[in-house]
Amino acid sequence: MIHTTTTTKSSAREKENDRSLSSHILTLHRRLLHALNLGTRYFDDKTNQWKWQCVNIEVQKNVLRSITAFLHSISSDARATRHTIVKESAADILGALLWILQCKNEPLLSMASNVAVKLVSVLPSSLLQLRMLDLVYCLSSLLSSHQVEVAIPCATALNSIISGLSATSEKAVIEALKETEISICIVRNIKDCSAKKIEYFVEMASLLSTILLRWPSSRFPVCNDVELMKVLANMHTKTDSSIKLVLLKLYTSLALCDSVAQKLIEDGKVFLQMIVQAMGKSNPHDVRIEGFRLAQCLLRSQENCLKVMDLCGEALVDAIICGMRETGPCSKKIENNYGSVLVEACKLALITRWAGDHHIKFWKQGIDKVLLNLLIENIHDQSSEFVLSLEKQISMVKEGLKVNYHVALRSYVWDILGWLTIHCGENSNPYGNTQESELHINLLILCACLPQYQRCIIESRGIQAVVRLVQRCLSNDIHVERPEVAPHLHTVFHKRSCCWICKGDWEGSNVLLFYGLWGLAEFLHQCGLLLDNPQQFTREVTNIKTQLVNKLHEICSNTSFSPGVKWYVSYILSYFGFYGFPNEYSKRIGMAFNKEEYADLRLIVANGDSVGVHGVILAVRCPSILPSKMLSGTEEETVKKLKILAKRCNLQPLLQMLCRQSPKWGIPFPGFTLTSSLDSAGSYFSDVIMEAKLNEPVGWACNICSHPVPHLHVHKVILQSGCDYLQGLFRSGMQESHSQVIKVDISWEALTKLAHWFYSDELPNPPSGCLWFNMDDQEKLFNLQPYVELCWLGEFWIMESIQEACWNVIMSCLDSSKQLSIKIIKMAYKLSLWKLVDIAANLMAPSYRQLRDSGELEEFDDALVHFIYSASIELNHEGEKRFT
Repeated sequence: MIHTTTTTKSSAREKENDRSLSSHILTLHRRLLHALNLGTRYFDDKTNQWKWQCVNIEVQKNVLRSITAFLHSISSDARATRHTIVKESAADILGALLWILQCKNEPLLSMASNVAVKLVSVLPSSLLQLRMLDLVYCLSSLLSSHQVEVAIPCATALNSIISGLSATSEKAVIEALKETEISICIVRNIKDCSAKKIEYFVEMASLLSTILLRWPSSRFPVCNDVELMKVLANMHTKTDSSIKLVLLKLYTSLALCDSVAQKLIEDGKVFLQMIVQAMGKSNPHDVRIEGFRLAQCLLRSQENCLKVMDLCGEALVDAIICGMRETGPCSKKIENNYGSVLVEACKLALITRWAGDHHIKFWKQGIDKVLLNLLIENIHDQSSEFVLSLEKQISMVKEGLKVNYHVALRSYVWDILGWLTIHCGENSNPYGNTQESELHINLLILCACLPQYQRCIIESRGIQAVVRLVQRCLSNDIHVERPEVAPHLHTVFHKRSCCWICKGDWEGSNVLLFYGLWGLAEFLHQCGLLLDNPQQFTREVTNIKTQLVNKLHEICSNTSFSPGVKWYVSYILSYFGFYGFPNEYSKRIGMAFNKEEYADLRLIVANGDSVGVHGVILAVRCPSILPSKMLSGTEEETVKKLKILAKRCNLQPLLQMLCRQSPKWGIPFPGFTLTSSLDSAGSYFSDVIMEAKLNEPVGWACNICSHPVPHLHVHKVILQSGCDYLQGLFRSGMQESHSQVIKVDISWEALTKLAHWFYSDELPNPPSGCLWFNMDDQEKLFNLQPYVELCWLGEFWIMESIQEACWNVIMSCLDSSKQLSIKIIKMAYKLSLWKLVDIAANLMAPSYRQLRDSGELEEFDDALVHFIYSASIELNHEGEKRFT
């Protein structure tokens, strides 16, 4: 029998607690205890917990009614859930409910599942924590019930539980959901919901959305279910707002996987039109918000943004502008309404950060007027004139900004205005050249930067501050990331995303370094600080010139810095007489150019002198005819000739630098790659063939020659620049040095990756994220094998850089999959890659006994079995140490 728990508190305290609850609640609590006492309580040795049980259906029904009445009574009192009797009763209530649900008496299941909904909505999760997993397992098992009245509340209860999970309990609950294969069950329910009520689809789709939000690896397989996606597509035409809302939320959770986002965009206009329509005024507030959020999730990259703009750019921009115009009567308190259409529209308008034609659409829709309306209340009522004096404009701006109208939106306004200005160039509004539009732009500029700010910068010796800032950033004393100064850009999408290969912002992670370099570049440009006029350099720049130049050269060659940082570094270096875009690969190739033994052409210059050059380089890049070292000195004649050369060779980045044009925002930093010479353009100059091993007959054909074995037409000058072994081979004078074919004992897949590295200094990466995790072991092995082969070849050919790159790829992909580890360890053992053998053996160590007993180790060499056995023994020793 169940008895009330005695407490150690004084009777006076108990009476005080009782007085804080209404007599009605206390009466219902006594009835609840009486109902629970009709069952029995037993101790479960397996779980080390007291549990409730009763097989009498009438008693179970009475208990459910008592629980419902008690929960209903405390739901209206916010303080009641903190009361002692509620805390002490929570475990017994949950225990009784779990028993009744597990009995699966059909007449009571609907009633019990509705009680579960009430329970998780009224009691805080902390009171349910001890048996939370039991409840999750129980409710998950009932989702497949043929009774709609049971499945719906079970889905609702689970949704409430998962939505309220803390960071500490989320992992355990997600693991429980994996065990129950809940996503498969829900997907099956959604596919079979055609004959069931709308509420069934809504609750199942809502639960799936919540699960996908917190369980990234489940997104890709769900999206790959063709039948499910057809069912969802058929729902697009439904007018019920609850269906629209849950559908948008489900797509948003799916699109957090970038692989899924790209797939959804590729589905075309119909899907995108559904999103745009959801943003329209005819829809309820919450539907419009979810429409904007889904669009934000899809347009997180420039690539995705451009694809969407090609399909429905006009309609999307119209929807954004429409949302930004909706200030409403309570607009001054917008900062307290996170879910407003206006806020979400402003967030989506940040797609202006990406270069593209959509900026034109924003200007045509009057974005200047919209932004001004968000900064200054009733700005257009203050003056009917479109031509105002500067003093009048400044006065209007000062008074308007003092009101703090939409102050929480200003961060978005400044960003949107900044991106629009950057991408439209010198013409601040190319599609609104009217007096009204000109006034809007002038007022926006004044809002962003009043004239006294400029005077302040000049009077306070701004260049000194900028130079010191750059110095400290280059010394790693200061590192400030954009979210730290712009928290409005940090959303749930960043925390919950998967497969998101972030290429980084153009300005890089350290925004202070970027803007410091930009500021320094502007000072140099405005002051006309040229090397042949050293007296014009400020003392601050002159004092650190040598140190600054050396550090800037390092940045320019470092792949970890962003394109924007490297562009401004190159731009600043041009003022010190250094022109070009150096990197380590170009230096390596440049050294090879100085060796004329592989030169196959003579380049005759104006004075009659000639120099040996390489046809393959000239066929791919005109920069090869420039001196291999960076030009120093800024003699006017030299720069003039370089301009002519850059123009004729169509070297636009170099020409831009020589003409002192500031870098255009978002433009890629010029790289150096020779991969196009592997195509027919460079085959004419090929002087050697690299041949892969042929494991089995394949349908392979070369479009250049009739050689039947998979091969590539390559160039000795490039191969020897990246491999000392090949350089020695070509110069050895032995028979192999004169051979037209280099036989490489690796597969065709590995050979193509090797060639890509030789010609670009970059190693192609295998699939990652959800694409990788949803492959079977055979597919994973197929993708990893080339890197294992190249790791071996790198050791044999003494190429440490490619060996390290391959090793990093293997380590990032090799997980605890038993079958994959078995195949990798066999391959590594055969190639004598002992480091990889050790890693794979450690991954297999926990399964050693199982592998031994199943006979899977019988095909292994004794030495290899010993590796795995030793790793297993070491693992056991480490485990024993932890418990001693």
